[in-house]
Amino acid sequence: MTHIDHVHNIYCIGRNYRKHAQELGNSIPKEPIVFLKNSASLRTCAQSQVAFAEETFHFEAEIVIRINNFIQMKSKASLSDINGIALGIDLTRRGVQGKLKSEGKPWTLAKNFKGSSILTPFCTHLNQVNLHNIAFEFYLNQTLRQKGHSRNMMFDFVEIMNFLLIHHDLEANDIIFTGTPEGVGEMNVGDKFSLQSQCLNLHVDGVL
Repeated sequence: MTHIDHVHNIYCIGRNYRKHAQELGNSIPKEPIVFLKNSASLRTCAQSQVAFAEETFHFEAEIVIRINNFIQMKSKASLSDINGIALGIDLTRRGVQGKLKSEGKPWTLAKNFKGSSILTPFCTHLNQVNLHNIAFEFYLNQTLRQKGHSRNMMFDFVEIMNFLLIHHDLEANDIIFTGTPEGVGEMNVGDKFSLQSQCLNLHVDGVL
């Protein structure tokens, strides 16, 4: 079994970096923007099937947190409720997303499709990691395209968990894509990429 086989629910936070919201011409949110993906969208960094393979996608590199245990709705979460941190890529069909938004429809068809949620293995030695100070990088075809840092998130890990807990329980092995920094751009099947974080001791190469 791989690290993606144990995942339960997949939550994603949109526009969590101010500069990313601005680069797409979106408003700055006052509370987390949440959308969902299903487990069929998950894949490792190794090359595998992706739906709409003939299209050009937008990459969105992100920090991904994993929930350690069941947390009841209305409870208060803390950093101790996180038992793993990974890096991920939220692939987006940007043209489809723009059309759906203009029609007042949900983003689901632009975000949730086979192969659209790429996930590295999880760093689990969190006692050695400053969870307030996580930097990461995304390289596409050996060119640095995104640099992100957890301190630049508008809603931090605990705020995100507690916002979700207003609405429902969190389950063990739920994962949360916490948002992407500025620098998103185009990506095609066959492109090589690398997700790196020195503080997480992660350096994972992959192929779309």
